Parts: sequence; structure tokens; C-alpha cells
Amino acid sequence: MRWESIEILLGPEAHVPFLQFALWHWNLVHPDTGVDFPVILPAACLPLEMDEEVHQWREAFALDQPEVQRQSVGTRLGWPTEL
Repeated sequence: MRWESIEILLGPEAHVPFLQFALWHWNLVHPDTGVDFPVILPAACLPLEMDEEVHQWREAFALDQPEVQRQSVGTRLGWPTEL
């Protein structure tokens, strides 16, 4: 789910409908509690635009920028800083 969380922050226009479709068509449950996820998830509950900090974090990996850049952005977001 972490991967999809990042994708939603990078491209909500594509990934929000994907998440809404999954919730509507499959009976998804929380893996730890077994509680059903809601079937209807309004788009207003999720980001409308790309998150700039997450975009910078991804670009640091994609462009193979120096380790310092990956550490700076990744650490601030609490995400992995190594591939």
C-alpha cells in the first residue's frame, strides 16, 4: 500500500480513480483489524494535485542525484533514502 500512497501523491488524477474502483468492486479489509474499508471514497478525501516534496524525492532517485539530495528530501518525509 505504501507504493500506491506515493503514486496517489504523484499523480492523483490517475490513481484516485484507481483506488475508488478497487474499493467499489472488491471487498477490501484492513489487514490488521479485518474491518471493511468503505466502499465509497469521495475524491475530495484525497489530494487533487501532485505533492511537490514527494515529486522531488522521486526525482532524486530517477535522476540519480547526489546522495545528499536523496537524504535531505527522503529524511524530511520519513521515507527510504537508499535504493
